[in-house]
Formats: sequence, structure tokens, C-alpha cells
Amino acid sequence: EAPDKLHGPFNLEVMRKIAGLTEALENEVPFVREVTSLANVEFIEADGDFIEIHELLLDFPETQQELLRIRDLVMNKPIYVGSLINSAGTHAAIFLEMTRTSTQPLEEIRLDPEGGDALDNLYPQVSNTKIMEILSRPEYAGIKFYPSGDVTMNAYYNEVLASETGVLTLATFIIVGIMGMICFRMRLSGIVGPLMVVLLALVLTVGFMGLMGYTIGILFL
Repeated sequence: EAPDKLHGPFNLEVMRKIAGLTEALENEVPFVREVTSLANVEFIEADGDFIEIHELLLDFPETQQELLRIRDLVMNKPIYVGSLINSAGTHAAIFLEMTRTSTQPLEEIRLDPEGGDALDNLYPQVSNTKIMEILSRPEYAGIKFYPSGDVTMNAYYNEVLASETGVLTLATFIIVGIMGMICFRMRLSGIVGPLMVVLLALVLTVGFMGLMGYTIGILFL
């Protein structure tokens, strides 16, 4: 969204930024297959008895008036309205088609095959980090972005999970300890016993999963 511009995404300056952004995303984001925006989308139109297919902005307009003429063409094509542009013409979309998904095995989502399994070496974290870095560059100032989809949502989920798992585990132990103190009248065995049961159950569960070759995924956590 370009809220400060009269013609929104179809402002000439904004469209130039979108064209540059599209190219940067396609060239720099890890695991990206293709990036589609108003600046490079294939446009189909009739030319006499023939059908012509070309990039919408193959010959980039030099004036605002030329760009507004292209806007009218786009807004009259149902295939683009509701996907690349909303019906009001105020919000445009940039689609990143990825070569990976968050459900693929670890060995397939590592950026560096020898870099280990830390989040900063895995899809979608590496892709999302680069996307956010690109979107924050000063040359794209004036455009408001609303990231969504597999990359952004799962990257955020992973960050929350990584930061809160330790806190949740500690809180669980504290709650079990307090309940043990209440139920066993402040006896040490009433605290240590339940905590050891919880810890032992956790260790045995993880050990069994490792023995059987099970993957520790979202459901386990």
C-alpha cells in the first residue's frame, strides 16, 4: 500500500520501486523460485485476430498518464483484480513462489548443508530474514507492506516457539512444585518426587522417540 500517493500502487514513483523490489526479491531471497508483481506479470490481450502475451510493464511507462492507462487495462481484467490488485486499486500484491515448504525434512530446508539445524540456517527463517531486510531498505520508503503466507507466518511461529519453550518448561516445573508443596504439606519429598516424575517422563519420551526414529515436530512440542 502507498497511502500517501494519489494513485496508490499505480503512482509512477511507487511502480518503479515495485519493479526494483520485485527484482531484488527474486535475486536475493533464499529458496525463491519466482516473484510476480504488477511490474512483471504476464498480460494477455487481443490484437486483431491474435492473442498477445507480454509483461505488463515490458516497456516501462515514462509518464503518470501512461501508467494510468495501464491501470485501466488491469482493472478491466478479472484475472488480476482480487489477486494482484484489489478492486479499489489501493493495495497491490507481490507473490513469492518458493522451492520449499515448512513441512519438508531438515536436510532439504538447510541453507548451508553443513551449517547445522539452527533456525538461522533453515527455511523459512533464512528466507523471511532476507525478505524483511529487503523491505526495510530506504529505497522502498513510502510503501507499507503486510507480509503473509508460509514464510512469514511460520518464521514468526518458530521464533515464538524458540523463545517461549524454555519459559513454559520452567513455569511448568514451578507449578508442579507448588502443587506438590500444597498436597504434601511442604515436605521435600512432595516437591522433588513430582518434579522427578515429570523430568523422567520427558527424558524417557524423547529417548524413545530417538530410538524409534520419530521426528520431534510441532505436535510433540
